[in-house]
Amino acid sequence: MTVIAKIDLVGPKQRGLAMGLNEFAGYSAVALSAYGAAALASSFGLRLVPFLLGTALVTTGLVLSLFFVRETLPFAHWEAQQQGNTTPRLDWRRIFALVSWQDRRLLGISQARARQQLE
Repeated sequence: MTVIAKIDLVGPKQRGLAMGLNEFAGYSAVALSAYGAAALASSFGLRLVPFLLGTALVTTGLVLSLFFVRETLPFAHWEAQQQGNTTPRLDWRRIFALVSWQDRRLLGISQARARQQLE
């Protein structure tokens, strides 16, 4: 979802840039947190300190998301209006019917995904 949000912000002409920045940020964050957890574990022990680091990172992410991240749906609506896309909004009942029995392609995708998760 972060890629879609970034694409909503940069517009249709810079989608590749948004995806590249997202990939860079994700891999960098994983690498830095793994290095930090390993450094702390080697200095203070394997159990408590890396857990506290993870808890601090999750809490920081939650607080930042709740108070500083803006919803990108208005940007997506604006872009759709600029391109002339007027797709009707569907409620969850209609979407459920589409992916369950009305559209065979979506039904096949849903079943394949469920089977893949079971294996």
